[in-house]
Amino acid sequence: MSLLFVTHLFQIGLFAGGFWIAGAWFGIGGFVGSDMAHPLDYLYFSAVMYTSLGIGDIVPTGHLRFLAGVEALNGLLLIACKREAEPVQAL
Repeated sequence: MSLLFVTHLFQIGLFAGGFWIAGAWFGIGGFVGSDMAHPLDYLYFSAVMYTSLGIGDIVPTGHLRFLAGVEALNGLLLIACKREAEPVQAL
């Protein structure tokens, strides 16, 4: 596993924790479409947002919508930067 891939997984985990803290502790939003009863639910949602996949089975409400948009933009930029950082091999 490369260091960049581990960094992406770490970012996904940070955002998943951020969604949980923002929703459960600060009460600034929630989720529609799923119960979000397990930590893996937050990790799944965060991975979907980070990769800009946007399946739509879990939808954020309230101010969590903004955090979801920030994560999607962050993931898009960091995945693109990873691609640029890879060395080009001659044929």
